[in-house]
Amino acid sequence: MKRLLFLLLFLSACQTSPDKEAVSQPEDSLSVSTAKNEAKAALVLQSTLVDSATAPGDSAEDWPDSWPQEEWQEPAPPSYTSREVVKTAKWQQVGKGMEYALLPAPLKCSIGDSQIDVLRIDPMAVNIRLKSARFEDGQKQTADAWGRDHQLLALINAGMFNLSNGMTCTGMMRDYEQVNNPTLNGSYNLVAAFNPKDSSDPAFRFIDLRCEDWDMWKDRYHSYVQGIRIVDCNRKNRWSKQEKFWSMVLLGRDSKGRALFIFSRSPYRVHDLANMLLDLPIDLQQLMYLEGGPESSFWLSTPTLSVTKMGSYETDFMLSDDNDDFWGIPNIIAVSQKP
Repeated sequence: MKRLLFLLLFLSACQTSPDKEAVSQPEDSLSVSTAKNEAKAALVLQSTLVDSATAPGDSAEDWPDSWPQEEWQEPAPPSYTSREVVKTAKWQQVGKGMEYALLPAPLKCSIGDSQIDVLRIDPMAVNIRLKSARFEDGQKQTADAWGRDHQLLALINAGMFNLSNGMTCTGMMRDYEQVNNPTLNGSYNLVAAFNPKDSSDPAFRFIDLRCEDWDMWKDRYHSYVQGIRIVDCNRKNRWSKQEKFWSMVLLGRDSKGRALFIFSRSPYRVHDLANMLLDLPIDLQQLMYLEGGPESSFWLSTPTLSVTKMGSYETDFMLSDDNDDFWGIPNIIAVSQKP
């Protein structure tokens, strides 16, 4: 019951806290999903109620006459201190066409290690596919289960998903003949495209819907996933300044057409993390938001190196760096060896 009381207090605090987002936002800023946080909290609450109902010693006659009066105090939000921007990245070859670097963030966060994981991938050297529970048995899996069951080299989230069914990507998503979501999201301005039908097209590219004609590109690739644009076709940060922090997983592209899997366990404002990535020596050209909070997953497993990291902190939902488990996710961007 203490667990239930703590959760109810937490939900109450979330519901009464003011919205701190900027009033005027550029077109690509995520209106942070209050509905998503409420749905997550409802799922946790439902689980807690079931646990409490069946827990021994928690029958009504065991309840005290009054609960101790404890004042709820929300933890202080993350804070930053500046430090020098590294001039070069130490890339480690971890497989054919795959290089990994761990970079100190130019802003040191008060939570976590303030390190940014970057996996640089040559899309000509590996297979990059979109996988979804909807294409298979309908069950979300953790990143390590996805990787093990499909013999993958690396994976990250393929964007956010609709909590009403737990499967549908919030942006358009399809992989060859398999379709997760056939409809473009009018609020998302970036589409990642893999596996071109014509070998003269880039093996991986972003289609910026504010810079390019979607009709020209919509049938030229086998694999598409749509997400929220952070950095546009002109290397401009399109995310507004907001007072919300997340652990994050992102998808980027460099000037040589390589895919960048980017992960930060330490929570940052999206706008601030984008500016840091543009300053870091990773040659970032475009950037897409995929997922934040404890569901954000970064998984790498090769004979040379294994890195398995999950997110934790999320404003209005998980105000700590305590998560140490992968959460189930329905959709992934998957990297595997070419036959």
